[in-house]
Amino acid sequence: MEPKAAPVPGATPVAVRAVDAPGFNVPDLTAHLREAFEHSSGVPVVDDFSVQAELAACVEMPCPTTQQDRLKSSTMSVATTLSKIGTGFIGAVRVQQGLKEIVRINVQGTDAARVVDELGHRAGAALREVLVRPVPTNDTPVADER
Repeated sequence: MEPKAAPVPGATPVAVRAVDAPGFNVPDLTAHLREAFEHSSGVPVVDDFSVQAELAACVEMPCPTTQQDRLKSSTMSVATTLSKIGTGFIGAVRVQQGLKEIVRINVQGTDAARVVDELGHRAGAALREVLVRPVPTNDTPVADER
């Protein structure tokens, strides 16, 4: 396994939505996705189940709002689907910032958890590349019109 990615300075949290995989252990698959995505991207990540667990654990005021605050401040979201086709699995992950799609990755395999792990690692690495890629500059003057 590759080492954990260094934190991206100034990155806002990314909201990982529950994996759309009817008939599977969705909380477990979402946890696999979240951990893999966070490991390879270097950005803070929050998922639906972490927010629900934080809300459910509140028995006395004031309640902690760590996960809720992350969700509120997130500017990007991750949506994942997993489908079983015969004996194999096909997964797709999409990272969006508002309506703009930043990353789309597809993976296929024979084990659902491994497909979701691979989706998380690849999407996290692709997002990291987008976030840390230097902005191209063109130092040459604009050509005069003739």
